[in-house]
Amino acid sequence: MRTTDSGAVEVDQYLRTSRPDIFAVGDVNGGPQFTYIALDDYRIVADQMAGEGKRSTADRVAVPYTLFMTPPLARAGTVETDAILGAALLSVDEQELVNTVAPAIRGGVTAGSLRDAIWTHPSSTEAFNEVLANVVR
Repeated sequence: MRTTDSGAVEVDQYLRTSRPDIFAVGDVNGGPQFTYIALDDYRIVADQMAGEGKRSTADRVAVPYTLFMTPPLARAGTVETDAILGAALLSVDEQELVNTVAPAIRGGVTAGSLRDAIWTHPSSTEAFNEVLANVVR
């Protein structure tokens, strides 16, 4: 099998190695080293072996991640105009809030929609009303 310059197993977008009958998943393939990426790697390989063969790493859009510190830092892709292109969040519960932002990005939900949404109180999510009111007019 071929490897990259950094020593990872080289794979295509379907996680196939240079030997088409062998896949490389998880940390060995040089992708983002998160447990949930390894789980998605499994989904891609399962789709290749027993599904429709359509799922690939190209389907990964706005993958969230969290740096667990105090407070946590979470990121999913940058807010420009009303389209959410990504977000970097630094506050309590950001590891949860980023899970609201990532599907919003994938679904084309605007920053204005998040700003104007009704969130439960008290909650960290309701901070979107205040934060986005200062970003999107």
